This record gives sequence, C-alpha cells and structure tokens, in this order.
Amino acid sequence: MWWKGVKILGALSAVVLGLLFIFILIMVTRPALLVGVSADDLAHSLANTTSPSGGSNCRKEADGNWTCNFAPPDGSWRRYEVSVDWLGCWDATLPGADTSTSGTSSSPYDKSGCIELGDVIRIESD
Repeated sequence: MWWKGVKILGALSAVVLGLLFIFILIMVTRPALLVGVSADDLAHSLANTTSPSGGSNCRKEADGNWTCNFAPPDGSWRRYEVSVDWLGCWDATLPGADTSTSGTSSSPYDKSGCIELGDVIRIESD
C-alpha cells in the first residue's frame, strides 16, 4: 500500500521538475515571455547590440511600438523606432533613413536582436 504513495510522489516530483526545467529554459532564452518588456530591458538590449559602451533609453508609444534614443561613444544621438514581438525580439530602424542603400545587417540604419537574460538581470559595477 505504501508503495503506491511512493509512485504518486515520484510522478508528481517528475512533473514539478519538468516544469522547473521548462521555466528555466524560457527564462534563459526568452525572458520577455515571463517578465514582459520594460523600457530598461529594451534599452540595454539595443545598447549591447549597437555598441556595448554606448547608452540608450526607450519609451513606449501609444501605438504599442517603442522609441529608443541611443548614444554611441562618439556622443552623437540616434533615434530608433523599435517594434517588439511577443517573444521579446525587436527590429529597430532609423526613421527617415534610406535603408535601401545600407545593404548590410551591420549598417547603422537597421538593428535587430532579442531581449536576453543579461538584459533583464544585470550586475553593474561602479
């Protein structure tokens, strides 16, 4: 009789452990699914993709898209219009820029990336 209880406890433990692994996998690969998209997380992701030593700030517009201002180390500001999908992946473009002549993914006109765990959980040192 007690063996049946051990089997049930083992099955429940396996389910809980499986759910924990799924949670950790989602948190590491696409944390925006669990915690949502914040202005700080998006700004950090854009700054890391564009130039790790630059700064960025973002704000959400009424239409659901984002506007992010980015300052590379040279001090010139660029304003990006950013659209974010449900996975936390984003596409940023410079408004008014002729992107047809850029031709490369490393151009300053088009950027893309995804919010990662390092953008959500940051350990900053002074």
